[in-house]
Amino acid sequence: MFSPRLRFTLLLPILVGAGLLFVLPQVPPLVALEHRAFYPPERFHPESRYLESGPHEDFVLKVHEFGLPPDHPANIGTYRIDQETLDIMGTDQGDPLEWAQLLRQTRLPDDRLIVVTSSLSWPDALEIPLRALQDQIEQTPCLVVGLRGELLNTASPLPPELASSVIPSVPESLTLPEIDHLPVPPSVTARLFGISEVRGLKIEREGQRQRLPMLVRWEKHVLPSLQLASLLTLNDLSPGDLIVDPVGYLRLGRDGLIIPIDSSGFAFLPCEETPPRSASQLQIYPTRGETTKIIEPEHPPIPARALASQLQALNGKPPELVKTYERWPPLVELTFLVLPALLLAGRRRWLYLPVILVITATSLVFSRWFLLAPPLALLVLHLILQRLPRGDRPQATRS
Repeated sequence: MFSPRLRFTLLLPILVGAGLLFVLPQVPPLVALEHRAFYPPERFHPESRYLESGPHEDFVLKVHEFGLPPDHPANIGTYRIDQETLDIMGTDQGDPLEWAQLLRQTRLPDDRLIVVTSSLSWPDALEIPLRALQDQIEQTPCLVVGLRGELLNTASPLPPELASSVIPSVPESLTLPEIDHLPVPPSVTARLFGISEVRGLKIEREGQRQRLPMLVRWEKHVLPSLQLASLLTLNDLSPGDLIVDPVGYLRLGRDGLIIPIDSSGFAFLPCEETPPRSASQLQIYPTRGETTKIIEPEHPPIPARALASQLQALNGKPPELVKTYERWPPLVELTFLVLPALLLAGRRRWLYLPVILVITATSLVFSRWFLLAPPLALLVLHLILQRLPRGDRPQATRS
C-alpha cells in the first residue's frame, strides 16, 4: 500500500503517538495542558454546572448540576426590633439583660438558625448583664451575628472574637474586598459572625438581583459574609468545612451546596425584601416562631434587608451527578490514532483535521475524554519527516 520510503513516516509517528498515550499521565506539564484543552459543553454553563476533576492523571471529569430548588423550602421569618418590641423588653430599651431575656423567650428546641443582623454592642454596659447575655448566646449554637466592616488602612489586628469565624483556606488569587475595622464592635462572643455590610462598597444591581461579597478579607484572614455565615449554620457546618474553588465556586463541604462566585468573591443574590413583622410577636407567641428567624434592627444594613429571600435562593438541594467524562478504552484510543495516521500517509491528508474534529465531537457525545497530545505529536512528527531531504530520511532495507 505504501512505498518503503513512506513506511517510516507512517510507523514512527504511530509509535510515538501510541507511546504518548501511555506515558502522558506521568508527565505533569502535558497532563495540565490536556486539562486546559478539554472543554466539554458544560463549561459554558458555570451558573448551573460544576465540574469536578479527580486526580489529574486519571482524566476523569464529573459534572454536577447545582442550584436545584429544595424539596422543602426553609421556613424563614423576618422580625424587626420596633418600638413595640422595645416596650415589651423593658425600660432600658434593649440593654444586654433584655436581649438575654429575648433569646431565652424565643429560642425553640428545633431552631435551625437565628440571625441577628445588628452587632449586639454596648460599650458602656456592666459586666453582669453582658455575662447573662453571653450565657444565653452559648445556649443558642445556631445564632449568627452580623457586623459592619470598613477599611481605614490602620493595619489593625483581627479582633479575637472573630477568630472562630475565619475561613482557613482561601486561594490568594481572589481579589476580595478588604476591611480592617469594625465601627460597632460586638460586646459578646458568638459561635459565628458574618460581615453584613462593607462601608463604602457600592452595591451593583441587575434586575431583581444584586452583586454582594460572600468573602471579605481582613489582612491575611478571610471572613464570611452574613449570608454565607447564615448558610453554613443552616447546614450545620463551620467555616472550616467551606471549600473555596479558585475556578469560581464556594462549596459547603465535600457533598454540599455550590455557590458560583467571581474572582472578587462576589455572587448575584436576590434583592427582594421580605416585609418584616414586629419582633413583639416572638415575645408574645414564641412557639409560633419559625425555626429559621432573622431579627433585625429598625434600620438594618442594606445588603441584609433581603436576607430571607437570599437564603431561600442559596439553600437548594445538594448537587447531583449528571455525567462523568472518562478516557476511551486503550484499543479505541489506538484506533483513533492509527486512522488519522493512515490519512496522513496516503493521498487524503486534508481529511486529517476533519477526522480529528469528528473524533473529538464523538467523544463528547459519548462522554469520553479524547487526549489531544498524541494526535498532535503524530501530526508534527509526520510533517518533520516529510520535510527532511530524501537522502536524510530513514530507509527501509530489504533482506
